[in-house]
Amino acid sequence: MRPLLLLFLCFLTIHAYVPSNPAYSGKQNTAQIGEYLIKLLIEGIESRNTESISGLLAEKFYFVDCKGTFHREQFIILLTSLPPKSKLTYKLKFSEKKRDFITIESTIVLMSADGSKKNFETVFYFDIEKSRFENGGITNCKE
Repeated sequence: MRPLLLLFLCFLTIHAYVPSNPAYSGKQNTAQIGEYLIKLLIEGIESRNTESISGLLAEKFYFVDCKGTFHREQFIILLTSLPPKSKLTYKLKFSEKKRDFITIESTIVLMSADGSKKNFETVFYFDIEKSRFENGGITNCKE
């Protein structure tokens, strides 16, 4: 077999086993896409991977929490400064596509190394065209 043909067949075989990105494949429903996107964000936070987190956020991303508004870089610093050995879990509550955006509501639980827990009700808006989160916030702030 010719080397070029063999290389091409190897590429096709490897490519067939790489899972497609549900955010772009149109075969998954909106709930699966929302779950996938939140999972990517959580994985970036837990690994303290600023590049991974940054790649998910639009240039003009902002996040509103109980203490104020954080712009993209501030939000990344906030997320990567969580206490070491913190564990995050999430539960998707709602995911809906409207025009070019997916609205994703979830409960994110932060479990500290000392066993204390904090629940955050969150909402994120994902721009389908830009493939990035445009903004987000915490919705369960106490007055």
